[in-house]
Amino acid sequence: MPDRPLVRRRTAVLTLAATVLATGCDHGDDIGATPPSRSPSASASTSASSPSAPVRTPDEALVDTTIEQLVAAYGVVVTARSLKPLRRPLAPLARAHRRHVEVLEGELEGWTAPVLADRSAALQAVHRSEKQLHAALVDAATRAESGALAKLLASMSASVTQFLSTLPPAAP
Repeated sequence: MPDRPLVRRRTAVLTLAATVLATGCDHGDDIGATPPSRSPSASASTSASSPSAPVRTPDEALVDTTIEQLVAAYGVVVTARSLKPLRRPLAPLARAHRRHVEVLEGELEGWTAPVLADRSAALQAVHRSEKQLHAALVDAATRAESGALAKLLASMSASVTQFLSTLPPAAP
């Protein structure tokens, strides 16, 4: 009997992806918390200058931008899924984007449907959109002040990388 691996490669990759998503997609309780390096007088003067306007942290702005990018990528995937041969292969990616937006406490609103002529054009659009999203998530993870937010964004970028590797190839 030939030596057979106890766990197949696909099972290991899917298990790893599920573990990353499950452990990395927390709610980031410290998102928006004042970093310890700020002095009390700096935060007091900021809040005193505009008492009616809430003070937005850099992480909150980063989350808003990330939600916009996720929603845009979601729009491309949903539009591509309107083509019958792509419904099943793109379903997990649409669910992942939807879940990522939920974790960031955003809404899936305002996305625009790109014009996709056929399966090839749809796959090219999805590949391009996902690569842009991946780069944006990596950048956001490096700019996050909160460790929990950085970990969450890095997990999301890893998720996008995994999905990119499983997408049907785009014709050149």
